[in-house]
Amino acid sequence: MAIYLTGDCHGDFNRLLDPRFSESDKNDYLIVCGDFGGVWSESQWEEQMLDRLEKELPYTLLWVDGNHEGFDHLKSYKEEPWNGGLVQFIRPHVIHLMRGFTYTIEKQRFWVMGGAISIDITDGLFDKEDPLLKEKILDLKKQGKNYYRIRGINWFPEEMPSEEELERGMECLRKNGMETDYIITHGAPAMVSNYFSAWRFKTDELTDYFEKIRKKAQFKRWFCGHYHMDENLVVEGKNFQILYNKIERIY
Repeated sequence: MAIYLTGDCHGDFNRLLDPRFSESDKNDYLIVCGDFGGVWSESQWEEQMLDRLEKELPYTLLWVDGNHEGFDHLKSYKEEPWNGGLVQFIRPHVIHLMRGFTYTIEKQRFWVMGGAISIDITDGLFDKEDPLLKEKILDLKKQGKNYYRIRGINWFPEEMPSEEELERGMECLRKNGMETDYIITHGAPAMVSNYFSAWRFKTDELTDYFEKIRKKAQFKRWFCGHYHMDENLVVEGKNFQILYNKIERIY
């Protein structure tokens, strides 16, 4: 039995076939800390890719959603109980961990909250039904601007947790005395992002929510993705690990 974590995949799953997993089986787990990128549509290519993950990955793949997921399609998957919370079985061993639940895996408790605000839309957020969409995108490309997204195609308002999800998450922690073994999120608490970015990232409702949890909750380590870097930090005596390409074993 082993538990690993890694960062954003964005639909590129080569890293998940790392040679270290050659002796793994479905009782082992790898958790992706958001921006899994494997659920966008019902395209034939996507379905074949998910089938390949189910067949070729020797372990069970768990993932927390980030801000870059196909939330419209994700809604079509049934929610089912698993290890103390609700999940969506994308495939029998490719499992989406849902926001605001605590899951128990090998007697270790994992509190999960996916989602984050997109920081790569500074050049525009467009409506897919806009009759001038092609012209607007072409104009941006001529200017060398690529930080744009299209609502309903590669940007969804569900990238940020709902009030219900946030309250569920807080209540779940309260029921456990504000204690858990690990916290798995996509984004980081405001103070943590400030530490490694020198205040480059703006705070928002979710980073402020995480900040409250950072101060009140007790945990061994907090893991997140989102920032496309691998970094370990200790903030006010608590351990945080930002993951991207690195694969970290915790059990």
